[in-house]
Amino acid sequence: MRRAAGVAAVAAGLMLTGCSIGVGSEEPATSASQDEGGGSASATGSEDEGGGSASATGSEDEGGENSSEELDTQAGEPGVDPEEPPEPIATVEAPATDSTGEPTTLTVDLLEARREDELLVLTFRFTPAEGDGKPQWLYHYLGQQTWAPQVIDTTNLRVHDVVKGEGQPKPLLTDYQGTKFGPGQRYYAFAVFAAPPEDVESVTVNVVGGARSLTEVPLS
Repeated sequence: MRRAAGVAAVAAGLMLTGCSIGVGSEEPATSASQDEGGGSASATGSEDEGGGSASATGSEDEGGENSSEELDTQAGEPGVDPEEPPEPIATVEAPATDSTGEPTTLTVDLLEARREDELLVLTFRFTPAEGDGKPQWLYHYLGQQTWAPQVIDTTNLRVHDVVKGEGQPKPLLTDYQGTKFGPGQRYYAFAVFAAPPEDVESVTVNVVGGARSLTEVPLS
């Protein structure tokens, strides 16, 4: 996996300015609905109404299928070489909704859980099942819900939401209203958390609501 310059730069900025942790990061792990895989939407604040940098008025009806070049460019944000993607360290099948409103499935691969000093960077790959749906945002695949993954430090019984930079209203993760992707296409994303103590070697990850949690995820 090639280095994600964007992620590394922002992570460095957080280290210099300090970071604030989303609501719930200091709560006991038992307070989270881990069995349902549900991330806490509180980490994204008002983003339920259109939390990405793209306009909330955008929709899958406004554009056609993204080219492979566009998706390859998007893959560079979390630092993935789409020609040589890493092997997943964990995978989960998540319920989703296609552009026609019909149920479908998202295969979510966790590619990396990497420590960056006091931060933990997770890299994901989302692949919708083959079908007749058109390209759409991750937001729409999730039933018009925010993407709010969580990390559970089961050693210390702590829940970590995605971090926010000091003075920044939005959490540090890939824009789930950014690049659209269709059935069978691969969409790469990252999310940044406060790292658990150095003696913690593995964590549980809640990827999306409705999916099972990924357990014993090794940290690198």
